[in-house]
Amino acid sequence: MSSRKTAGPSRAAAGGAKKVASGARGVSLRALREGLARQKEEEERRAREQELQAQAEEERGRREAEEEEERRKLREQELKRREEDRQRRRLEERKREESRRAEEARRRLGITAPLVEGGGAAGVDDGRKKRPVYHSRRPALKPKTVESEADVGGDQGSSGVSQEEENSAALNEALKLGEGSSDGSLEEDRTAIGDDDDEEEDAWDSKSLDEFDVMSAAGNSHSSGSEEDIKEKHVISTAPVVNPDNAVNEIVEDIFDAQDVASGDEKELRAPICCILGHVDAGKTKLLDCIRGTHVQEREAGGITQQIGATYLPAENIRDRTSLKAETAIKVPGLLVIDTPGHESFSKMRSRGLSMCDVAVVVVDITKGLEKQTVESLHLLRRHNVSFIVALNKVDRLYGWKECTNAPIVEALKKQSDDVKSEYKWRLTKVVTDFKENGFNTAPYYENNKKKKVVNIAPTSAESGEGVPDLLLLLVRWLPDIITDKLAYDDTVECTVLEVNEHKDLGTTVDVVLINGVLRQGDQVIVCTKQGPVTTIIRDLLTPHPMKELKAKGAYKHHKEVRAGQGVKIVARTCKEGIYVQASSVGTLEAIIAHLKSSSVDIPVYAWNLGPVYKQDVMKASAMLKRKEEYAVILAFDVKVMPEASALAAESGLKIITADTVYRLVNIYTEHIKGLKEAKKMQFAAEAVFPCTLKILPNRVYHSKDPIVCDVEVVEGVVKVGTPICVFTPSKDKSKNIIVHSLGRISSMQTSNGNQIFSARNGVVAIKISGDSPQEKSRSYGRHFDSSNELVSEISRRSIDVLKECFRDEMRAENWQLISRLKTQFKIA
Repeated sequence: MSSRKTAGPSRAAAGGAKKVASGARGVSLRALREGLARQKEEEERRAREQELQAQAEEERGRREAEEEEERRKLREQELKRREEDRQRRRLEERKREESRRAEEARRRLGITAPLVEGGGAAGVDDGRKKRPVYHSRRPALKPKTVESEADVGGDQGSSGVSQEEENSAALNEALKLGEGSSDGSLEEDRTAIGDDDDEEEDAWDSKSLDEFDVMSAAGNSHSSGSEEDIKEKHVISTAPVVNPDNAVNEIVEDIFDAQDVASGDEKELRAPICCILGHVDAGKTKLLDCIRGTHVQEREAGGITQQIGATYLPAENIRDRTSLKAETAIKVPGLLVIDTPGHESFSKMRSRGLSMCDVAVVVVDITKGLEKQTVESLHLLRRHNVSFIVALNKVDRLYGWKECTNAPIVEALKKQSDDVKSEYKWRLTKVVTDFKENGFNTAPYYENNKKKKVVNIAPTSAESGEGVPDLLLLLVRWLPDIITDKLAYDDTVECTVLEVNEHKDLGTTVDVVLINGVLRQGDQVIVCTKQGPVTTIIRDLLTPHPMKELKAKGAYKHHKEVRAGQGVKIVARTCKEGIYVQASSVGTLEAIIAHLKSSSVDIPVYAWNLGPVYKQDVMKASAMLKRKEEYAVILAFDVKVMPEASALAAESGLKIITADTVYRLVNIYTEHIKGLKEAKKMQFAAEAVFPCTLKILPNRVYHSKDPIVCDVEVVEGVVKVGTPICVFTPSKDKSKNIIVHSLGRISSMQTSNGNQIFSARNGVVAIKISGDSPQEKSRSYGRHFDSSNELVSEISRRSIDVLKECFRDEMRAENWQLISRLKTQFKIA
């Protein structure tokens, strides 16, 4: 009975425990469900936020793309407008030039009837705007005189041709005779020659070598007859020159007589760009040296051209070189000669040279004729549509040639024996035939009466200089008249890059040919580098001295601006600041750069390379020597440093650091930087003037004259031993507001308890000011200043620069604010 009673409560307790456990499970499940619900809501909220953020980013990107597209369209419209304006101006200039030439021709011919657009006289209109067509063989025209016009007028009834028609025909005939390709087009020239020259070509081909006379033009100069007299103005005279010293001048007057007619408005012309082409053995390098006026030039390896070079010849030097009369005008400021490699391996370089030139000189060996590279150059000339002159070089190789240094070729030929003349005729005829086989009509310049259609040949000797003056005069006197539009100066900058080099003193330099426009210091340019296009500023513009080559080593002339056409070496900052890293593999290099860029190290890297450290790596890294000395370092990990690289680094002051671990490499560099900073501080400590203002405490001036000893309170900045001190006092002169009295430098400083100190930022200190100059020693307290005047550190432009460069880590923001205020008081820019 009792046992049952006892078991009853136990069962009741057990049932209660089950209910409690069941309730606890219910609470935990509810809490779990609520937690999951909250977590789900949080996830949904984050998803919505991310979706909204993505939509915002997408919208922002779309707007930026639309804005960029709009800017691009505006730029294209602006470029199109500028191009249309440029073309319109050129068309107007061309029309004005044609009108001027037509008017000049009318004046020379004595034609008084006004012209209409079609080329005929007023009142005569055949319904066409084209030039009248004439027979392929026309008699040469003779300028009309009063008598001849009267005769024509008397014959009108019999001929049935009006006076206006004859005037119009005469004018168009004259214009056609004096007309040439404005841009030197070879295709246009060959088309223009056409059937008109068939008879002349047949006559040339059938001409006997034995009967050929090099002086035929001179021999025919005395023939009579109206047609021959009229043609005399167009045929190149080679008559004997009376004064041998002025031989070039006399021949030039004969050649270019028709070009010296006074004209109205003339365009401003730039220097023509001339490309020198030819076989490697044709002597073009020596010819270029001869054109410069010296044979002592720095040679490239093997004695052949392997890079594109540029040489500027000013008009004054050309005038001296050719002994040209002072009154004879040279329309261009000079001549820019581009030298291209002649070896067959450099065909792309030759093509690059032709793409920027206005005229070419094809150098041909008279003893060998046209060679493989010469024929290739002719094809390039035809493709690029470039006019050219043939320099028939090595005439001095003809057996028995008598040297006539720097003489015109006509004068030199007169002094040769009959055997030499005969060989010269034969070889000249062979070269002319070779050119005809390649589709070009050529003739010696002194026999060429169609200089705008037939290619000129200028026989030369690169050794003794015969014919070189003739070649120069053809380039600066004949050329500008046939390609005036091409040489017209344009303000739009047009520039072609020749080479990009690393200079041990200048850093990265870019050799360019400035075809049009002006380059100035400070201009912004875009340069292609290994790291991609870089926008940079022109730091300096260098040109070689006149008659010197751009790629030759030596002193350069510095310019603030350079005008076209010119060969220029541009010095530009083409990289960011940082150190140079060299490693043995790509993986190691990536690890080193990542470590250097980490926030704990933070060392910038501007360039890198793989493999041993060579001389060119040192030259690239040396660019930092003039920008930031602490970055003039090469970190070389697990690579060999070549001896020539070590020697160049020691000579230039570049530091090469090597180590077996990355961390040791960085630690050595860090210690190197600390050493540089400490050395700089010691070097410029005397020039560093920290800013401070001091208040003199009354009744605590212990010595009023040099040395001045007193107690002061440091009001602003930091006062140091060695700081120059001055005081500002009002001026009695109304023209001056204040007077600055220099007192000397702080020679010692101590605290109130007598301890010597070297600097103080606040509190009261005792200072001793010692004067250096007699004027400073004469200053005294109570006479020149008192306790109402504030003592100030005497700063300067130099001291501020030293603080920025060497003591920046010791300067606080309030110190720079004080310097800014003191600069105004000292009137420092």
